[in-house]
Amino acid sequence: MAAAAAAADTSAEAAAIARRLASCNGSTRGRAVRYLLSTFLPASAPQLSASDLLKLWKGLFFCFWHSDKPLYQSSLATRLAAGVSSGPSPASAAAFFAAYLTTLRREWVHIDIHRLDKFYLLNRRFLHHAFLLLGANSFALDITSQVISILSEKVLLPEADNVAAGSPRGLGYHVAEVFLDELLPVLPVGLLFRFSKRFSDIGAKAETVQANRKVLFGLRDAFVKVEKGLELSGLEIAVPEFESTEVPGAENGMDLDDVKVEKKKKKAKKASLVESEKEGAKASKREKKVKKEKKEKKKKKKVEVDGGDVAEHSTDAPAEEDQQMGDGTDAITFDETLMSNLQKQFEKAAAEAGMVNGGSGSSASPVSGKAAKKRKRAKSADRLSVSDGDDGSSEG
Repeated sequence: MAAAAAAADTSAEAAAIARRLASCNGSTRGRAVRYLLSTFLPASAPQLSASDLLKLWKGLFFCFWHSDKPLYQSSLATRLAAGVSSGPSPASAAAFFAAYLTTLRREWVHIDIHRLDKFYLLNRRFLHHAFLLLGANSFALDITSQVISILSEKVLLPEADNVAAGSPRGLGYHVAEVFLDELLPVLPVGLLFRFSKRFSDIGAKAETVQANRKVLFGLRDAFVKVEKGLELSGLEIAVPEFESTEVPGAENGMDLDDVKVEKKKKKAKKASLVESEKEGAKASKREKKVKKEKKEKKKKKKVEVDGGDVAEHSTDAPAEEDQQMGDGTDAITFDETLMSNLQKQFEKAAAEAGMVNGGSGSSASPVSGKAAKKRKRAKSADRLSVSDGDDGSSEG
C-alpha cells in the first residue's frame, strides 16, 4: 500500500511539473527544468512509469519549443541530454531516452521549418550523451543492446513499435545521418590507431624492463580483443589525417632551446624595427607641423601688412573725393602734407595760367582771397598807367 501511494504521489507530481514546463512564463519554465533535473529525477526516477515519463516529456517538448535565443537553446539541449548520461542508473537513463524518442517521433510532423534546426541540435545532443552512457559503462553488452534496441524500435525501424508505426521517417533519416558522427568521439582510441601493434613493438625491445614488458603485453592482448570485435562487426572507421609539423631549424641539428632563442631574437628585431619606423613617422609628422606653422605665420604677416596698406588707401580716397566735391563749408580735416601738396599744385597752376594769358586775364584758380585782391589791384594799376600814357601821347 505504501509503495502504491508513493507511486501515485510521484505520478501526480510529475503531472504538475509537466504543466509548469509547458507554461508561457519563461521564469516558471526555468524553475521547473532546474527542479526536474536536479531534484526530482535523481530521487524519483526508479518510481516513474513509462506514462509518467511521457507526461514529463510532453512538457519538456513544449519547454524547448518556447526557447528562442540560440545560446539558451544550446544550453537547454545540453542540460536535457545530460539526464541520459548522468542518470541515477543505466536502466532509468535508458527509459528517459526511450520516452524522449517516443515524444519526438510523435511530434515530428508538427515541427515547422523555423524550429527544425534547434530540434536537430537537440537530437544530436541526446545521441551523443547516449553514447557517453555506453562509454561510461565500458560498452557493456546488456546496456549497449538496450540502447541500440531503443534506437531501432523507436526511430530506425518504426514498424517494430505500434506507437511509431505509420509515422513519417524524417527523424529516422536524421538519426542515421548523424549516428557515426556522434559515435566516433566516444569509441576507444585504440580502434583508430592500432595500439596493439605499438604496444607489442615496445614490449619486444631489448631495453624494455621485464616488469614493463608484462604490462605492455597485457595491454596488447586487450586491444587485440577490441580490434577483433571491430573486425567482426563489419564497421569501417576512417582514420583521421594529421598534418606533419616540422620544427624550424631542426634539420640543421639545432635544439628546441636554440630555436626558441632565435625566435625571440627575431621578434625583438621586428619590435625594434617597428618602433624605429614609428619614431621616424612621428618625427616626419612633427617636421610637417612645424613647416605648416611657419607658412601660416608668414601668410598671417602678409595679410596684416596688405590689410594696413588697404586701410590707408581706403582712408585717403574718401578725403580726396571730399576735397574735390566739397565747397569748403564741410568740416573736413586734411593732413599737413596733403595741404602743402595742394598749395604747390594750385600755385603751379596759377603761374602757368598767368604766363599763357600774359597777365591780362583773371587767374583760373586763385590760391586765396587776399592773393586775388592783390592781383586785381595790380591789374587795375597797370590799366590806369596804360590809359595815362595814351592820353599824354594824344595831347602832345
